[in-house]
Amino acid sequence: MIDCYPDPDHNVCESGAAFEPIYDYVRDKGLTSWDEYPYQAKKNGCDRDREGRTVARINGWNWVAGGGDEGALHLAVQDHGPSAIAIHASDSWASYRQGIYDGPCDGDVNHAVLVVGYGYDNAWDQNFWIVKNSWGEGYGDHGYVYMRKDGGNKCRVADHCVQVS
Repeated sequence: MIDCYPDPDHNVCESGAAFEPIYDYVRDKGLTSWDEYPYQAKKNGCDRDREGRTVARINGWNWVAGGGDEGALHLAVQDHGPSAIAIHASDSWASYRQGIYDGPCDGDVNHAVLVVGYGYDNAWDQNFWIVKNSWGEGYGDHGYVYMRKDGGNKCRVADHCVQVS
């Protein structure tokens, strides 16, 4: 997707929160498999042949929460499943290992992740979001981070939230 984004002068992923151009691209072009067109963490020339070997498409997407409304995000995940969100992934967030992450992370959004659920931890007496990161199983708890929920929009978790259809 980075290689084949229509505007060669625009890095579609530089802020980690470019939902509109990304989901419009996936709706229009579809996605190829990781094996077919692996992510290389840099922009290369577009291989149109490999780009055209799609394995998935979406019909559309919609905003489900914004402005820090964790209640709207909760309802979206409860009623419709996982939601892509943009967060501020601070240095401490990037080094998360276990427990419920509670900051610091007050900067601008810079990373996209997937909220797959939520829960409550009796030991911590705390609600939390179950968030899948894109950095593989070596990050956090086997690729997941448990982030404080109902904590004043920690890490900007409910500022930019979308779901696909």
